[in-house]
Amino acid sequence: MFVRRALRIATLVLVLAPLGLAHADPVAEGRAHFERGNRAVELAERATGTRRQALLTEAHDAYVESLKFARNRNVLFNAAVVLAHLERFEDAFGYFTEYLAFEDLTPEERQEATRRLTDVATHVLVLDVASAPTGASVRIDREDVPPRGTTPLTLAMRPGAHRLRFELPGYEAAWVDVEGDAGERQAITEELRALPIMVTFRAPTGSSIEVDSTPAAADAELTLVPGDHSARVLPNGTETKFTLFPGDPPRVITLAVPRPVVVAPGPSPAPAPTPITEPRFGSWPTYLWVGAGVLGATAVALAAVAVGENNDYESNPTESRASSVDAANLRADIVGGAALAVGITALVLTLLNDDVPAERPSMELGVAPIAGGAVLGASWRPR
Repeated sequence: MFVRRALRIATLVLVLAPLGLAHADPVAEGRAHFERGNRAVELAERATGTRRQALLTEAHDAYVESLKFARNRNVLFNAAVVLAHLERFEDAFGYFTEYLAFEDLTPEERQEATRRLTDVATHVLVLDVASAPTGASVRIDREDVPPRGTTPLTLAMRPGAHRLRFELPGYEAAWVDVEGDAGERQAITEELRALPIMVTFRAPTGSSIEVDSTPAAADAELTLVPGDHSARVLPNGTETKFTLFPGDPPRVITLAVPRPVVVAPGPSPAPAPTPITEPRFGSWPTYLWVGAGVLGATAVALAAVAVGENNDYESNPTESRASSVDAANLRADIVGGAALAVGITALVLTLLNDDVPAERPSMELGVAPIAGGAVLGASWRPR
């Protein structure tokens, strides 16, 4: 019942289509093939058995020849209807899908094609096929057959088990096994693996290099995956960054050793200033030693006078001479004691008179505002 009804609708479209064909397809030969396919369908409408099958096959072949000149939507629709009658549902699905991609279809045309596509889909396994990255060609079951298209695409297949082969330049070919029943729809996505790329590194003879933080010999030939990489000559070569893309031809990367940087000697640093020091007690120990010497000499002289006085008293003891002796002895004792005290003080200060940092002389200036003006002040602090 489906076949007879579908054939009547297709015939109606085929009869009406040539009326506007001259506007859609100006190529005379393409139009001739289209009209030949229409006549074969009209004859198949009245035929049965093998004769009917042969006429439908002839109509399909004529439509295929017409499509070589232009992908006319009327030709696509009629070819899809004939393929459905021939029970070539996988091909019919593809033609109906292409037909529905036309944007200028009327609502009635789109509704009719969608209904037929839904009916055909009950006889096939439908696969929505994608890949990462996109653009991979897809073959079904064998690699020596033409590809059915590039991802993303929708495929209609006979129910059962199949193998899909994905191919994309710069990536490994991949096989994916699928299996499904009639009327089933599956989503298949394959992530393709990029092929490694041969990279040759040129570096000074005898040197060692580092590629992606891994040591390698100079003139090394490495296979690297696409992406960002870096290389340098050890130990202090400048890093060279490079990017490989899937499908790139073999690359040659030249690495160079940077010239050593010669640093000119700078001026000698200025000598550190010699710290200024001075004795802790200054010249006072010297002054005291001089004073002690003077007092000591005076004490000796006074002692000599006292001895003379004492001798005179012994030769002629009188009360007045006794007073003179006592006075001479007292003077000698006082001056001698003073000389001793000053000498001891000079000795102590000499022992403690080490060097200490000297204070530098400085001047301080200041301005103080007053009513009607200002007062400038200055202070001087000597060493």
